[in-house]
Amino acid sequence: MTTFNNLTPGETLDRFEAFFVAPCRDESADPAESSIAQCLPEEKQFWSVYGVDADGAAHPVHDEDSEDAIVNALRRLIDLTGKPVLYRDPARGPTPEGTLLELADWLTMAIHDDLPALPVEDFREDDFDNHPLAGLREAVCVGSGYDGSDPPALEEMAQ
Repeated sequence: MTTFNNLTPGETLDRFEAFFVAPCRDESADPAESSIAQCLPEEKQFWSVYGVDADGAAHPVHDEDSEDAIVNALRRLIDLTGKPVLYRDPARGPTPEGTLLELADWLTMAIHDDLPALPVEDFREDDFDNHPLAGLREAVCVGSGYDGSDPPALEEMAQ
């Protein structure tokens, strides 16, 4: 059985029109409480997938620390629902809805757009790889078969 760590018992995925991944952090000063907020990718503590309902409201569906694990959750959601995915953060807002391949394209362009317009001789090879979205982009590329290879097998979600 597939489970997602933020769904309440009895809550189903069919209420969502789309899903988005966002960088998040806990802004609470008290460890006994939590105040989860979407943040910029360079400030993230973990990744969250949210479901968007027909009214446009976002509801947390699943959290993960690693990019590979959150992309696995996105892949599982797409597999189960066929719904589109997107990315969202406070600086960029939501991307267009699309497939995982389209999300890989968007992340690639977002990273390129954020890099300074340097002359070729000043460009460092690791500028792209050190961008805060690079890890998510790489995981989305692998998970979507962006390079033409078969994506890895889906893993069951842990409770």
